[in-house]
Amino acid sequence: YPEQSSRVRAVANFFGPTDMRQWSIQAPEGTPEHAAALENTRLILENFLGTSDRNAPVVAEASPITHLDAGDSPIITFHGDKDDIVPVEQARLLHAALEKAGVRQKLVVMGGEGHGWNEAKMNGSLREALTFFGAHTADWKRFVSAMKKGCGG
Repeated sequence: YPEQSSRVRAVANFFGPTDMRQWSIQAPEGTPEHAAALENTRLILENFLGTSDRNAPVVAEASPITHLDAGDSPIITFHGDKDDIVPVEQARLLHAALEKAGVRQKLVVMGGEGHGWNEAKMNGSLREALTFFGAHTADWKRFVSAMKKGCGG
């Protein structure tokens, strides 16, 4: 469909890492889990990016936060404040950078939630994401209406 744009019109980010240069699995310091979290973070970076060197160019390249500009599409992020796999600080860093760049954005921090949440709360998050899309992309309004009915509300 060459007459259709392939430009991303809006993004829903669900608890995704945004700056791999700073990202780390979390566990309380001084616990056996902390040492395991550090090792798991190192292994993930090596397997995913080929290095665990936070200063390597590939690590910055893999970090969405390094690619922002004022022309970016609107972004809504959902993140649990108890996420120990991708700490909520990753979302806060992204949204501060989006705000600074002038990108339309919304951060929804889910109190007491970890890396994901139950179906009922997820359906609510999906409804909110679709509402956000509708508010920022006129051609989504009919789709949002249909999806809200399908998500129970």
